[in-house]
Amino acid sequence: MQEKTKRPNKIQYWGKLFLLLVVGAGIYFAFFAPRPPAEFADMAQYTGTIQVSHGNAIPQAELPADGSFALMDILTGAHFAANSSAEKADYTANIQLRFTNGAVISLACDDKAAYSRVQQGEMVGYYKLKRSVYEEIRQVIYSCFPDGVKYTDLQRWWEEYFAVACQTLMEEDFNSAREIAPVSVAAYTFQQMVADGSAQQYEVATNWGRYCVIPYRKFLAEAQKYFADGANETLKETAYYLEQDKSMVFAAPEAEQYGNREFGSCEDWQQTGGYRLAAVQRDLMGVLTAEVYDYNELGFHDAGEHTRTHYFTLLHGSDGRYRFVSKHSQIINPADVSVEGYFLNIGRIGAITPAILEKLDIHPAGELGGDMLLYYISVADPSVLTLIRVNSRTGGIVCEAQLTAEEGEGFWLVQADAARSQVKVLGDGGGWLLDERLQVKAKVSLPNGEVQPRSFDISSDGRLLCYTTSQGLYLYRAEEESLLLAAQHPGLGEDGSPVNLLYAPRFVVGDSQIVAANVDGEKVLYYTNIDLTDPAWEPEKEESLPASRTVGIYPETVLDCYMGEEYMVVLYPNRDTAEDASRYTVGSVHYFEEDVTLTFLLRNDEDAPGRVIYNDCIFYFERTSPPGAEDTAFELKILELGVNMNRISTGLRVVNAVPKVLAADGQGRVLFSFSSPSGSGMGIANQPPDAC
Repeated sequence: MQEKTKRPNKIQYWGKLFLLLVVGAGIYFAFFAPRPPAEFADMAQYTGTIQVSHGNAIPQAELPADGSFALMDILTGAHFAANSSAEKADYTANIQLRFTNGAVISLACDDKAAYSRVQQGEMVGYYKLKRSVYEEIRQVIYSCFPDGVKYTDLQRWWEEYFAVACQTLMEEDFNSAREIAPVSVAAYTFQQMVADGSAQQYEVATNWGRYCVIPYRKFLAEAQKYFADGANETLKETAYYLEQDKSMVFAAPEAEQYGNREFGSCEDWQQTGGYRLAAVQRDLMGVLTAEVYDYNELGFHDAGEHTRTHYFTLLHGSDGRYRFVSKHSQIINPADVSVEGYFLNIGRIGAITPAILEKLDIHPAGELGGDMLLYYISVADPSVLTLIRVNSRTGGIVCEAQLTAEEGEGFWLVQADAARSQVKVLGDGGGWLLDERLQVKAKVSLPNGEVQPRSFDISSDGRLLCYTTSQGLYLYRAEEESLLLAAQHPGLGEDGSPVNLLYAPRFVVGDSQIVAANVDGEKVLYYTNIDLTDPAWEPEKEESLPASRTVGIYPETVLDCYMGEEYMVVLYPNRDTAEDASRYTVGSVHYFEEDVTLTFLLRNDEDAPGRVIYNDCIFYFERTSPPGAEDTAFELKILELGVNMNRISTGLRVVNAVPKVLAADGQGRVLFSFSSPSGSGMGIANQPPDAC
């Protein structure tokens, strides 16, 4: 009997297939289908722009329209699966998306998965995403910002970092923060502490003035916020460090400067010391690069052109601050430099170049053995004085020496005596007499008692001192230990304290006279000349004083005073109200023996720094090219102090460089320097034999 074939049940088959599809759909919609986060349910309808940031690489930049559209397309098609592990992810340095409706999506990614934190108002949710979604989002963002971010708001960067940098870090380039001079690190940090107001709590008042005394460890921590390991123990090598107090000490600023970051507009280079912040950009690795235009070079600022671009690089730290890493400078189309006239080109003085001169602040001290004497005080340690004797004909160094004062003391006068072949040096603690080889031949200490700071002098033989106290001006003979009152302070206040004080006395005319300033506070009212050879003076009688006379000046306006052996020169502002009055400085020369005072006008020129007064002459550079000229030219000139006040043009011209007179000798030779982006050097100009 034939067996019948069993036919399949179609209803059952299709039922199973339908059930399978339902289960599959459920799995898909439960685990794989796009699902917007509950906190951002309207994601598919969002059409606004998106602001993105990614750690140090991209700081709160707005995506362009096509970038926002592409990003929303990815997010709408992504599956946000609620996940407790996402709560433990670190979102601080990862991608953050900010929407105009207030929602914020933060994304993080590790080796295993990608996570998101979604914030909408007070609601916060945590989700897991495919790593491929995270990569797609990152690629969209970086396709919009391939080189990082270029900032359009530069003023905040100027006020926070670069205004202070332009005041303290422009002298030299560096490849790492450790190469920055410690004195520059200290100056930058203190100015930042003044600007943010934190320095004010450390201000103290002393007999010498107002100072900010900041504990060293506190100051070091502040400096490391801007320089990382560039701020280190070398700060103790600067003049700001006071070992006995373990503190950094700075002159206190004006009260209104504390907490003030109004440094002017970063665009207005004429009001910011000749610098303009031109660009700030951060790359994808978090490196910040700033371009600063420099308008300070001669011959360019008249036309508003910059001659250098300084490039600063900084790195972002975990505390949100940027730290200086390097600085490089580039010369922009420098002008052609030339020096015309009869001179000897020496290039440098030993190891001293024009670039180093700007840091040394070198000064002339007269003539010694037919050579020019120069000196400078160490920036790092004011108690160290360096003297250099330079051959006036060749520019070679004849000899060099250093003098060291006691710790905490400085120097304030160096004066060569050509007739006696010696050098007088005065410091806070006393004086020295040096021979022609710059070796110490006598050390003179101040007597015990009240001596006003930097208000004394020693005679040419070192046996006699003159100094002022609160009672008056005294003469002291060290060998005899005798003390004589030479002059009383001219004026007393209502409480009996002196108001018009004698100050800074100087021996002149072969130690036969003393000239002292009469001061009220910091203002010089006039000078007093005291004749120590007065035959009517009876030193053994206390009430007897030597004859004295007044040397008149424009009171309260002294800019500078040069005290020679036979004469003194005083400079003060021009009081004329004419339109071009500010272009000139008024001066007077007083001859001690003749008791004659003569006046003169001296041309001001901020582009040509440095005047030297020596041997009854003033040596200076004067700008001869008109404003706006293609080339900027200066000519070396000499003003002969006397009845005729002859002005001599030497014929030496410096074109497109900043010239400076360094020293002069009795034969009319002038040691000068010049500097510019395209050329610098030094020379010795030989003047006509009848010039001085």
